[in-house]
Amino acid sequence: MSQVRQSLLLAVIALAAVVPLLSAQEPKLPPEVKKVTVADGVELHYVEKGKGVPVVFVHGGGSDYSEWDHHLGAFAKHYRAIAYSGRYNYPNTNKRQPGYSPAVAADDLAALINKLDLGKVHVVGHSLGGQTALFLAVRHPELVRTLTLSDSGVHFKGDKLLEVAEPAWKRARAAFEKGNTEEALETILEVPAGGKVSIKKFPEVLRVRLMRNAGELEALAKGEVFPEVDPEAVKKLAVPTLLLFGEKSGPVFTGIREELMRVLPEKNRKLVIISGAGHGAHWTHAEQYRKEILEFLKDK
Repeated sequence: MSQVRQSLLLAVIALAAVVPLLSAQEPKLPPEVKKVTVADGVELHYVEKGKGVPVVFVHGGGSDYSEWDHHLGAFAKHYRAIAYSGRYNYPNTNKRQPGYSPAVAADDLAALINKLDLGKVHVVGHSLGGQTALFLAVRHPELVRTLTLSDSGVHFKGDKLLEVAEPAWKRARAAFEKGNTEEALETILEVPAGGKVSIKKFPEVLRVRLMRNAGELEALAKGEVFPEVDPEAVKKLAVPTLLLFGEKSGPVFTGIREELMRVLPEKNRKLVIISGAGHGAHWTHAEQYRKEILEFLKDK
């Protein structure tokens, strides 16, 4: 087994340890889960803890607000910590609209920030959520205090991301159209894992989470999962930016990391590579992950 696939397995095991077990039938939402209307016919559910300057957490693809459950308490000691679910993620029931992408998700996030009257926020985005976070900073810079991109999937014109990822997403789209949801999800997971995976071997909690959020990945597969980010716009970003990558993350993230280091203003960026971690560093190396972000946010 390759190091990359070993790291994915570790992430899966760690996730099972930090997320409460779910029955086959979803329980009623806990009372702390709130919702806000961000656009006509679009509601987003979210949770929040603590007071102070807001830190907004953006989950990865195929996930939801609960991805950050094990982090919110620590951040709530110093900040108003908020985790939300994207428009096609559990427990949202928004009607599917064509053309969904991380850029659209960024506009949803901007609306959530404005509706909750949060002002400038610290934004932490993981994986596909990192794309959303970067688009937010580019399209709505007035809302962003700092930016943390964790193993983010970002596509710049001329890079190799599409060469690696697009074939998998095309196969996933075909699988979704045939109603083969598990096959589609496994195909998508090949990109961050750097190799084939089997959902049947995942702990039940992760299978449940993936399946309940398959609608988001289907919307992205049929929309635009990797819209181009304008490198010139990124070069002009004035917000402090933390890049967090796992040492053993899939090979595609090496190119993304190098490109982000090239285009982000040197005076505003910081790179941290978490030793021994893969794409799921926020699960497998949670304590170090939090420590790096909290240290970065200090006095900002």
